[in-house]
Amino acid sequence: MNEYVGSGQKWGLDANGCSCVLLSPRQSDEDVLWYEGTASAIEKNIDFMDKYNPKYVLVLSADHIYKMDYNKMLETHKKNKADCTISVVRVPIEDASRFGILNINPDSSILEFDEKPAKPKSN
Repeated sequence: MNEYVGSGQKWGLDANGCSCVLLSPRQSDEDVLWYEGTASAIEKNIDFMDKYNPKYVLVLSADHIYKMDYNKMLETHKKNKADCTISVVRVPIEDASRFGILNINPDSSILEFDEKPAKPKSN
């Protein structure tokens, strides 16, 4: 992953005021802070984000890094003055029980999250 992401140069993340940082699990005096998923990784690195106080943070789990342009998502985030923007993709309903599913309101705000629901309400 370090080789693929590199310094962020190929995405323009090496400009003044920009950076691309890969945060690996680390140990503290209290315990080993192994990540238990994306949310756990965010929680265990919140001090790093607080230290730099970035205007925007893009969080990608290691198995979801694609050659994608995230500018459209960022622009939508800004336009909606959102506190948080979450990207999801529609999956076939017959496969939905294999994934975490976001159920949304008509305005696209999140109603609830179901982790691998036995009977998905949506896809």
